[in-house]
Amino acid sequence: MPSETWRIRNHDKMCAYRRKWYRSNSKSVKRRSKDRREFFLEWLLEIKSHSRCELCQEDVQCCLDLHHDQKDQKVDVISRIIYDSCSLGKTIDEFLKCAILCSNCHRKIHNNIVNVRLHKIEKKLIDYTFRLVCDNRRKNNKYVPPFHDDIDRIIFTAVSGS
Repeated sequence: MPSETWRIRNHDKMCAYRRKWYRSNSKSVKRRSKDRREFFLEWLLEIKSHSRCELCQEDVQCCLDLHHDQKDQKVDVISRIIYDSCSLGKTIDEFLKCAILCSNCHRKIHNNIVNVRLHKIEKKLIDYTFRLVCDNRRKNNKYVPPFHDDIDRIIFTAVSGS
């Protein structure tokens, strides 16, 4: 493994190597990113399909939003995290910071019409839907990203905060 000094001295060579590598592998990199986005989007839709609005009990999937209850803990919006194909750990972390609300209730909360304490998405729902999406995609010969981390460890770490 190269030292930090070597990396600093050879920065231009490393950048040139990465550019050359990307030119020869750009199709597979783009395909993999697209496949990851599709996977995470399917997972989000699965979470919504097993959920309902916390306030009014609306359960139509297209009407449900994810709401960050505490703005200071929000890293990014879920749609951006999915589009950027962020890591599994970062995605789960953001899911666990959110509550599920219908669009109307979500807007009422943001406009201070309703002021209630919301419950976050439960670990077991994230775990269940993740495994469900992986199994369904494998049955249909669709891409499942090679997650190198153990899902149980990631969820436990995100929940415990350690």
